[in-house]
Amino acid sequence: MSHKRALSQAFDHLRIRVEEMLKFYIDLLSDLNRDGIASVNLSKLNMAASAIRAFDPKKLFDSFSKTNEHWINIKSRDPETLEKVLRSAYDSGIIDVSLFMIPFDCLEKVSKDPQYRGLEQDDWPITEQDIEVIWEYLEAIVKICVKIIHIRRRPSTDSEPFEYRRSYFDGINVAKLARDLNFSLDI
Repeated sequence: MSHKRALSQAFDHLRIRVEEMLKFYIDLLSDLNRDGIASVNLSKLNMAASAIRAFDPKKLFDSFSKTNEHWINIKSRDPETLEKVLRSAYDSGIIDVSLFMIPFDCLEKVSKDPQYRGLEQDDWPITEQDIEVIWEYLEAIVKICVKIIHIRRRPSTDSEPFEYRRSYFDGINVAKLARDLNFSLDI
């Protein structure tokens, strides 16, 4: 596959994953709001989602690339990592990052609420699986960003050790991230 086509596909995948993650968040927070578990300003949430959707995929990459020092910590599943990534990616006043942290607070709230103690977690209004889906989206976005960096470096080899024709985000060890996050850098 040509470099240009591979890069175009990676940017398209990034846009799609971000849109899927936003839809998941909107649906989840709408449900939590409806169930009275969280008080969410849905118009504020929709405004944040619209602002993010309006980003060109290259702008999305630029936003997420600013978070690269946190990428290795994605596997820890620490909500603080998610908050740091989102604050770094969306540092404008337009997007209220705290909206994206609400599901974590709600899961903790529900897990301590006596009315849910006798129920299977699948019957709760929010579950650990919902939180895992958020992490899976974030991890997918990070993997795509790593792949974009790899493609932009123009590898002259198809396998490690990669030899690059271009310098791009030199401080990021894409091969190590690919191993740690368990994905292939194949183009």
